[in-house]
Amino acid sequence: AIVSVVLSNVDDECPKFVNSEYSVGISWNSSRPPSSAISLTFLRAFDPDNFTAGIVYSLESRNKTSALFNVNASTGELVLLPTTGDPTGVYALNVSAKDLTCRSYVRVTVAISSPNLHPPRFAQRTMQVNMTENPPQGTIVAILSATDADAGSNGAITFSLASPSAMFAVNYSTGVVYTIGVPSLYDFEMGPPTLSFVVLAIDGGGKIDDCLLQVALINQNDNAPSFPVSYYNISVLRNSILGVTVLQVIASDPDPGSGGLVRYLLSSSGQPFSIGITSGNITTTTGSVSGNSYLLVVTAQDQAPPFNNGTILVSIMTVTTQPPEWLQTFYQASIMESASPGTSVLTTAANTLQPTYRTSGINYRSNQSPSTFSIDPSGVISVGMTSNVNHQLLKPFSDFLFVVSATGICGSSMLCTSVITVRIVVSKTNNYLLQFSQTMYTAAVLEGQDVGTFVTFIQATDVDFNRANYTLSGTDKFSISTEGILRSAAIFNATDGPYLFKVTASYLNQNAIAFIKVTIIAPPQFNDSSPVLLLSEDTHVGSNVFSATDYSLDNDPTALLTFSIMGANQDTFIMNTNGTMLLAQQLDYEQQSAYNLTIQVFDGKHTAHTTLSVIVVKALPTIFVSKNQWGELVENCPAGTFVVTMNYSTVPIVYQLLGEAQGRFAVSSEGRVTVAGDIDRESLLPNAQVIFQAVIQSDTTLYTTNVTINVLDENDCYPNFQYDYTVWIQENTVPAFNGSYVTQVEAVDLDARNNASITYTFAILSGTESGFSINPVTGMIITHFEYNREQAPEYVLLVQARDSGTPMQLSSTALVLVEIGDVNDNVPAFPCSPMYARVLEHTPIGTIVF
Repeated sequence: AIVSVVLSNVDDECPKFVNSEYSVGISWNSSRPPSSAISLTFLRAFDPDNFTAGIVYSLESRNKTSALFNVNASTGELVLLPTTGDPTGVYALNVSAKDLTCRSYVRVTVAISSPNLHPPRFAQRTMQVNMTENPPQGTIVAILSATDADAGSNGAITFSLASPSAMFAVNYSTGVVYTIGVPSLYDFEMGPPTLSFVVLAIDGGGKIDDCLLQVALINQNDNAPSFPVSYYNISVLRNSILGVTVLQVIASDPDPGSGGLVRYLLSSSGQPFSIGITSGNITTTTGSVSGNSYLLVVTAQDQAPPFNNGTILVSIMTVTTQPPEWLQTFYQASIMESASPGTSVLTTAANTLQPTYRTSGINYRSNQSPSTFSIDPSGVISVGMTSNVNHQLLKPFSDFLFVVSATGICGSSMLCTSVITVRIVVSKTNNYLLQFSQTMYTAAVLEGQDVGTFVTFIQATDVDFNRANYTLSGTDKFSISTEGILRSAAIFNATDGPYLFKVTASYLNQNAIAFIKVTIIAPPQFNDSSPVLLLSEDTHVGSNVFSATDYSLDNDPTALLTFSIMGANQDTFIMNTNGTMLLAQQLDYEQQSAYNLTIQVFDGKHTAHTTLSVIVVKALPTIFVSKNQWGELVENCPAGTFVVTMNYSTVPIVYQLLGEAQGRFAVSSEGRVTVAGDIDRESLLPNAQVIFQAVIQSDTTLYTTNVTINVLDENDCYPNFQYDYTVWIQENTVPAFNGSYVTQVEAVDLDARNNASITYTFAILSGTESGFSINPVTGMIITHFEYNREQAPEYVLLVQARDSGTPMQLSSTALVLVEIGDVNDNVPAFPCSPMYARVLEHTPIGTIVF
């Protein structure tokens, strides 16, 4: 006989809240209190007895919170009621959930904070400090401080540099600015004399202030005097009379002031020579220079602590016949740095028959090529035929110092030599181009920031480090200071922009042009406020079960997002900072069937939160052969295209697709998955996959399987240029041997493989013979031409980017405008000469004649 025992359910279980506790926070603006209730969160509870009478929620607190908060009895929605007072503070609420016979409780913490009304403020927007050159790493440069009138986290200030630096860093919390580069980076003689950079103060609510720190380098006597050659080798007439100058040695020291003044000492004793302390003239001290040879050690010492020294050897050979004798003890000349090759500089001369002249060549002070200057057999010194006489290449010195020797025949075929020092001072022509470090700058501004918020810092300089003035054109949304700090002139929304405009730097008669692209960004946020994750209880510990990056948004491409789990359940799940979540403990459906995790994302300035609901399902039985299913399809395929069949048994099953499958795929009662909507591979980057879960209901039990669909590429994306290009080239600029850089264009194709392989070509739309060429792979445009603005003031290039896709190649174009900058290279000219005009007699005074 069969005995059936039917168990009747009784209401013997209390309702259970999904979370063991709740936390919520909001910002309160007392100047604009809301007129209606503010929803804070939903409190969720379920009844294990599954009675249909439902659960009733109520607020159990019996203090002033009853006037501030309320909970909806049926939905569990907790709200903040309208109030005219100041509700800021932290509140601990006790909320109950009651079924027909039993009540349970949960703790709810509500934090109400003041809004971030005030930005941080530096004591001064520009700060000037001094620093001795060549400081050791870690030298403190300045200590910055800022204040914020807000309370709590909104008033907490952190510091950072506006852009990365290889020379300076700032302490995140103290505002101490210090050096991080090697000492040689801060060289007074090499310049620039002032180092400028921007430090930002950021409060807890993301508001920003900026301080321009200008660090003036203070010189120290860090250079030793140096000679233009490694040694001297001269000939002197034997038995020379007293007081004959046989050589003038000259050393240079680039330090300013007394640190650059040189005095000379003769270290060799017992020799018939002496040296002028300030002149460097070596003269005979006796009337009998009788030895065959002498070796002198000359020391050049500067006149400031620590009194640096430089030494040189002077080898003297005595001869019986007068060696070449220079008509001057020292030669000096000046040339303009624009002097063309072959320009005559000066003539040296010695009073001996048919002397032969040569220069010391490789001993030029600034490591210039030996061809910088040349000398002919008659002693004429000229600019070398391949010379680049550039004032800036001389740094830290301001002139060329070298030695010329005159060699003749003394006695019976004996060669004898006299040397002379030549100084050539190079005068600047003030024709150095004012230049930006790049032609296109990019920056980002957070939506909602106050007017005057820092955007970016740019500088245009010439090689003399002259400071330019800046103007903007094409925008009224931004302003720029005389120092090059770009600030906002409006309050933006994330939907505004991007903004592209031109900045012009001017100094004297020079101009430089660059472009700035500013993107308006929003703080990080989650695109799903309540994502749901189904996990089988037999999921292996250590498995990657969730990726927060799939649910987060941040339109700042430079932002580094950091993810974490807040509050409870951190022992069951581990969140890596990159957003991947791992299972840390084995799940057990009977012990706990649901988890609520608070996920936080932080971009370095702002945070956002979402609640992830993890539903634990029973271990998968033999319904599926595998827990994981795979398939693939080509994007843009029509609806109804078959994708994959899920393996199943003969047990009656109801299928349901969750997550990314919704709107894209459908599943039949037999487990066949087909396309139900648009499948666009590019919208699924970077993985080009659709990953979802299939839920199977067998009897009253839910099971899941993971399905991964790889989406293959179709050539449906055009190469995309972000903008047209405008560049500036000064006329009469001689291109480099291999061509001079103009700009580099870039198009992006989101397709894959050959479909994304781009080839660049161009055509000239306006302008004469162009001389431009483009690298078909990199998009770099160079020129081999010297341009004349008066012949063609601009060139317009139409650049095409074409992919290599099949069955059809797609292309797009961008314009490149090359503006030719003017140089004052033409003299005024009359249209004809002579010119004539007729004047009638009795014409009144003041009448225009011509």
